[in-house]
Formats: sequence, C-alpha cells, structure tokens
Amino acid sequence: MAMIDYGAILRVEGEFINKNKDMFMDASDTGYVCKSAVYALGNGDEYDGTEVPIDGNYFVYAGDEDLLVVFYKGLYKVILHEKIVLEGWNNPFASETHYLDKIANITVSHLDKNMYCMPMESSGTWREFMKEIWSGATGDEKLSELDDGYKIYKRFVKRCKNVYRTNRNGGCYKYRTDRYIATWEHKGKKYEVIFGCGIDPNERVWNRIKNDSYGFTDVEREIIDGWFGG
Repeated sequence: MAMIDYGAILRVEGEFINKNKDMFMDASDTGYVCKSAVYALGNGDEYDGTEVPIDGNYFVYAGDEDLLVVFYKGLYKVILHEKIVLEGWNNPFASETHYLDKIANITVSHLDKNMYCMPMESSGTWREFMKEIWSGATGDEKLSELDDGYKIYKRFVKRCKNVYRTNRNGGCYKYRTDRYIATWEHKGKKYEVIFGCGIDPNERVWNRIKNDSYGFTDVEREIIDGWFGG
C-alpha cells in the first residue's frame, strides 16, 4: 500500500462527512459537484477565463452551487455558480480570513499555529539538491531542460537562505507544519475542513501514522483524534 501524501477531511455541523471513505469524494455533502469551473478572480488576473476540471480532481467538495469550496493538497478553491472567485495555496499566515460579500467569511489557519524549530546544517550543492528531489537526475541538468526549472531553482535558493538564517540564529529554522483548517458558515451550517500533508479520512490509517509519520504535533493529534472520536 502506498504511503499517504496529502488528503482532506470534512465536517458539517459536527458530522464527519467522509470518515472511513475514499480519499476523493464523489460529490459534496449536499450531493453537488460541478464538472468544471472558470477562473473569475478579477483585477486582470492572467487566469481569468481559464476553464479547469473540478469533478474527480479534489479530495473534498463542500457546499452547493451557491458556494462550493474544494480542496487538494495545500490548495483550496472557492467556486460560485461554476466561477472560481478565490483560491489559496499553502497559506503563509497563521490565520487568514477571506470575506465574500453577502456570501460567507472563510477562515484558513494552520492546524497548529505554533512555531517549531528545525535544525539545518547544510544546504548542499545544486547537484546534491537535484539528485534529492528528481529521480534519475545527474545534477548536470540545465534549468531549460527541466519542467518548471525556474521554480525548482527558487526552491534551492530558498533552502540556501533558510540555512543562512539558521546559522545566524544558532542552528534553528522556525516553521509551521503544512496542515491547515478552513472554517465557514453557509446556509445555517458550519463547515470545517482539515487538509494538507498526511491527512487521511480512514481511521485505521490515521491511527497507524499519527505517532511516527509526517511530523504530527501534539496539537494536531489532539484535534484530529477529536474528529475520529478518540
């Protein structure tokens, strides 16, 4: 069985909707899901007008045609009548609230808002970095030869900067985990979605991974245990 990477779990009015079900929901809690949606972010965004598939591509669907929120990995999209009006990825803030006029206020927070310390000794070389993240890489590849080469290089630069900060701050890089919780109310119902690395709707899987995989914190374990009734 493959290791869990990312997932999402949904609770509506306190009821765990996708508990012990497949990783990918077939439809939302109301039975609704749109086949596709069009970006309508406004402000001249380059994605405006781009149509993207929705049905079958997200772990959790929550809501109805008037307000559908979907989740995949660290990504969430807010869809109104098949128009994507908001999206976020790996929320950089401890907590952030999006205000949708006369529709809903959607708050996205780190599941554990605490900062933790990670010791980092060396960033390594570009060759070592390439071999680490890319199966079969020699380390001699040019950026132009790689899909998303510029993004990969930015990751390497970011690692080097983190190591520099680490060394200046006594060998400690502060971070928050990559697990999040989104909450909002819609048509009198309270919605909650936990999403991110290592999140799985299967209780048996959760009990197997929670103590020695993915770096779950005590805060995160307590919250997710509560969802499963532990």
